[in-house]
Amino acid sequence: MNIRKIDDAISVAPQISPDDVAEIARLGFRTLVANRPDHEEPGQPAMAELVQAARAHGITWVYLPVE
Repeated sequence: MNIRKIDDAISVAPQISPDDVAEIARLGFRTLVANRPDHEEPGQPAMAELVQAARAHGITWVYLPVE
């Protein structure tokens, strides 16, 4: 996982996996924003898997797909 800090409020990362969410929570992130549409590329996790992992770790999930 390659998290890049933009400023004190925003960081970005390439595609995460459900397994990454525990580490994201441990690092103190409170919100995840997904910008890709579901099924954009083969092999990417489904949004349902990511939202479930986020909620399990108390992270707010925002889905704003850009096509």
